[in-house]
Amino acid sequence: MHEAIRSVRELEAKNAELTARLRLADEQSQNLKSLQEENARLKGEASALVAAIVDRQAILVDPPHGHFLAGSMARYNASMMPALIEGLKAKGYLPQPDASLWRDRWSRAPYRFSVEVNEQLEGNYMASENRLTRIDAHLKLIKDGVEVWNTTPTARTRVPLPNLPGYFSARVALSPARIEEFERLLYDNARSQIDEKFAFALSHMPANGQTAPSAKP
Repeated sequence: MHEAIRSVRELEAKNAELTARLRLADEQSQNLKSLQEENARLKGEASALVAAIVDRQAILVDPPHGHFLAGSMARYNASMMPALIEGLKAKGYLPQPDASLWRDRWSRAPYRFSVEVNEQLEGNYMASENRLTRIDAHLKLIKDGVEVWNTTPTARTRVPLPNLPGYFSARVALSPARIEEFERLLYDNARSQIDEKFAFALSHMPANGQTAPSAKP
């Protein structure tokens, strides 16, 4: 008799425990459902916010293209592109992020920015065989397929080359052949000029939502 009562009580206890676990599982399921609904709501709000920002401020930046002297393409990617990204942000544009859940949204960006650079060796430095560098750039801002701004900065090696040490001047004057190291200095001089003009152009380009006539710094 006692054994039967004990068995019934153990069964009732197990049933009560099972019922409590089922109730807890049901509560957790409801909580999970609420969290999923809240997450979906927040994701929807974030998606709508991103879409609004992209439609108003997003800009795609094309890699520099054109004709480059040996080794200079890497320099443009290393120095010009970061400066371009920061310059566009300062003007209220939003370049495509390198990594983002919303990166694909930039396919609908209203703005596009392109940089064409053409480098060439043009003329000689004084009476030497060393060649001068000329750099022509063409910057374009496009909105919804229509060009709204452009500028064409140009740079050429300065002659005489500023701050050239005396011993180097003598070496250049006496050498009947080209000096690779000196031609690099001639290129660097033109390159520093185009970098300055590039920064000037960015500072004077129209801010997001504005347009301006083309300019040639």
